[in-house]
Amino acid sequence: MVKKKIIVPLLLLCSMLFAVPVMASEPKADFVYDDAELFDQSEADSISEKISGFSSETGWEIYAFTTEDAHGYTSREYGENTFDQYATGMDGVAFVIDMDNREIAVVHFGEANRYYTDERVESILDEGFNYMGDAEYADAMEAMIDEAEYYYGQGVPTGQYNYDEETGEYDYYEKNTLTWFEILITLLVALGIGGAFCGITIGKYRLHFDKYKYDYHKNSHVNLTNRTDRFVNQVVTHRHIQRESSGGGGSSSGRTTVHTGAGGRSTGGGSRKF
Repeated sequence: MVKKKIIVPLLLLCSMLFAVPVMASEPKADFVYDDAELFDQSEADSISEKISGFSSETGWEIYAFTTEDAHGYTSREYGENTFDQYATGMDGVAFVIDMDNREIAVVHFGEANRYYTDERVESILDEGFNYMGDAEYADAMEAMIDEAEYYYGQGVPTGQYNYDEETGEYDYYEKNTLTWFEILITLLVALGIGGAFCGITIGKYRLHFDKYKYDYHKNSHVNLTNRTDRFVNQVVTHRHIQRESSGGGGSSSGRTTVHTGAGGRSTGGGSRKF
């Protein structure tokens, strides 16, 4: 009986020890999966708080990932696949510090594609890159998140379109300028103004539609004049419009390059070596 009492606690202790490695896949803080252990706990908490506010503002799923082993993937592919492991929706952003490929990356999904054009992604990477040379990893991550949140606040840029690099299709953004509620309010206001105008007009002239008849024979006249138009000449002006070359891999300011990524999500993004 004594042996059994000793064996049971030992088995429980062993099971707890073997369970420790599994916890490595848990987030250091909400939204932060620091597999490369680049952040201390206070830094992870700060990043998590920043992401939490950003996520509440957008309704997207947003994560920060770090890794020392990208398992043969590029930093963007790693971001796509890891996002797919944790995300339940179609819209979001993943910020990646990849110590294996020595890259930082921004990967966006779904609705976020509209906000983060190729040009804006480069600006986000610029902000993060500024800190990577001094190994200020937490500052780099927060700088990328701040820049992404700034661009979200700027809204979808004018002329934005998604370019699917797999199919070659273009999907231009069409802004819904009025919600149904706004349309209803507009109609009610218009009806109110129109009704008031009609009421004032009727009251002013005291028109009684069942009795009053306008004598158009007495109160109207028509003058007809003869007029002839003669064609003299025609002037045509030609103007040369300079167009951007489609070659060379250049990117217009409104373009977001996308493809179908992990989980069937429409995804885009960019990366930068450090």
